[in-house]
Amino acid sequence: MSWTDPGSAGPVPVYWAGRACARHGHHWAGRSAWWLARYAREIELAVRRCPWCQGGPKIERIHRGREGAVKIRKWADFLREIGGNIGPARESGPVSACADVLPAEHLELLRLVNGVTAYHGAFRLFGLNRTEPAMDLVTWNSRSTWRFSWDDRREPFLMFGETAWGDQYAYKRKEGGILDGEVYFLEGVLLHPEIISGSFEEFMENELARNSREPYDQVTVQVVNRGGEISANQHWVHVPSVALGGPELPENVVQLPAVTAMIFAGDIASALKASRPDTLPIGVTPWTDEHGRSRLAVEFA
Repeated sequence: MSWTDPGSAGPVPVYWAGRACARHGHHWAGRSAWWLARYAREIELAVRRCPWCQGGPKIERIHRGREGAVKIRKWADFLREIGGNIGPARESGPVSACADVLPAEHLELLRLVNGVTAYHGAFRLFGLNRTEPAMDLVTWNSRSTWRFSWDDRREPFLMFGETAWGDQYAYKRKEGGILDGEVYFLEGVLLHPEIISGSFEEFMENELARNSREPYDQVTVQVVNRGGEISANQHWVHVPSVALGGPELPENVVQLPAVTAMIFAGDIASALKASRPDTLPIGVTPWTDEHGRSRLAVEFA
């Protein structure tokens, strides 16, 4: 039996077990009744995802469009229920070039919930045209806010959210400014990147929603239990810095303005990267730059 793929020059073989095509690797024709029963859920999901099993790509796109809209509304309802510092819903219309490249689901969510904090302020999703620099996506990504103190490791990334530790959630820019769909986690001490989600949808389900209920990081839970909610304009930092060998203990945590904390972290990380391999950091000296911003100089010996 065959099905003609509209995007191909000829027919595509189809093997039926319920309704599943081999075009996407659904090879379960001739399997035993036990096997089909054991993997019934996986077969059902594969069939649902295959446009040729569901009557063609057009029907699949319509289904996915409706399903996507419902899903985004559920996210918005969830964030309104558990979140704080929620930005007002935005009217449809043009957005800045910085935000226009966001995935469609991400941008649509920001039209409904224009930025939010979760779990007592420990997790943040930036909004658009927010008045607080630490909650506005465009301002937060401006070089003049905090990125100037970091070397080029931060360059390819568009930060769209963070934790109160300064860990950044980000997309990576490709050539031409287009964003990869994958979501990166850049830990706040040195901004080392790690892919944590294959898409914004996966990020919402497995990272933001999960941490909003019960954070993976137990130090976050301990710090919240000790000190309560943290403002979106503040960060938690360890003193002395973990980058300089300080222990990662709840009792060593203090709060700093979010922008200042990111500048300090960049000063330390950039100094460590530029230091000679035969030296070790022994301390920091505060100073003020020509724009009146608090900075840190790292001392080595």
